[in-house]
Amino acid sequence: SIVSKDEHEQGLRAILNLGHTFAHAIETITEYKFWLHGEAVAFGIILALDLSRSLGLIDNDDFNRVKQLISAANLPVTAPSNLNDVNIIIDLMGMDKKVINGKLRFILLNSIGQAFIHDSVPLDKLKEVLSRHLNNS
Repeated sequence: SIVSKDEHEQGLRAILNLGHTFAHAIETITEYKFWLHGEAVAFGIILALDLSRSLGLIDNDDFNRVKQLISAANLPVTAPSNLNDVNIIIDLMGMDKKVINGKLRFILLNSIGQAFIHDSVPLDKLKEVLSRHLNNS
């Protein structure tokens, strides 16, 4: 129903991209050789939820519930061992097609099932989340 309401991805449909901003950067840095797209998106969802949690939008219970579901589906919940440079990831996210007027757009959650577009994430929060999940950061 979301796609039919927004066929050209002008608004609502963008919420289907939960995790994709992170995933596309991860796919680029790993040269599309480490994970399938869905696996990268699964880990991207973990990062998006942690960013939501860091911004006070969701609580630990919601974060842990989704992380457990992703893990139960045998999808990755930890970063590849060679993924370790926060600044490169952020630079790559800046090249994503969803960047508008120079602003990174993230799909975040207010609660499970309540996604929204957020385009003013503080850089320090983004770095904090990435550092928490990347190796050797």
